[in-house]
Amino acid sequence: PVWGSKSKRVAFVGDVSGKGAKVYIADVPDSSPARLSDIEVTEVGDWSSSGEDVVFSSEDGSRLGIHQRNPDGVNQRQMTCGKDYNAVWSPNSRQLAFISEREGNPDIYVMERDAEDELCPNSKDSRKEIIRLTETDEAESDISWSPDGKQILYVSERDGNKEIYVMESSGSKQSRLTFNEKADYSPVWSPDGRTIAFVSELDGDSDIFKMDANGQNQTRITNNDSADTHPRW
Repeated sequence: PVWGSKSKRVAFVGDVSGKGAKVYIADVPDSSPARLSDIEVTEVGDWSSSGEDVVFSSEDGSRLGIHQRNPDGVNQRQMTCGKDYNAVWSPNSRQLAFISEREGNPDIYVMERDAEDELCPNSKDSRKEIIRLTETDEAESDISWSPDGKQILYVSERDGNKEIYVMESSGSKQSRLTFNEKADYSPVWSPDGRTIAFVSELDGDSDIFKMDANGQNQTRITNNDSADTHPRW
């Protein structure tokens, strides 16, 4: 489930009566969701802070890629045409970052909301293109925009296991924030951009930690034998 910008509606993927997975929108606490997507989907990506767009991913043949639609069910548009997922809007809703396997390896890409994807059959010549931000031999994942939109947190396996990195939204100045022997992932900025919550398997199971925006002062928040994941501020 993904909350709308004013936390009055929620979007989610539902597989109803074996008809395939679709995106649904529900008012809270209304229990009668309305179908948003007309194609089969794999996930809901993100709901823009402006409240005007919900993005979702599909692997359905010619509809492969990321799609956007107004939460009232109008103006559906296919934004990309590759194996693209985990789409996250920038804070000002003008750019979309996402994971793509269009070059064979999961890397991070970013596009203006009205950019044209050259993989789409009906794409037109445009000065606004999809830009590749990472280019490694290992997988990247777990995108999180900073509140001011100037930086992006992400997870990379480029150094042997999942660790948390940060870069400018242009893809420059990529630097590693965590240096633990076990996997670190699911980073998320605090609303003021000064603190990062994340998940670490430092002790063999998943616990939630926090750290300063520069990776310093890592502090454990949970400590038990169960899996604690998906932190949110």
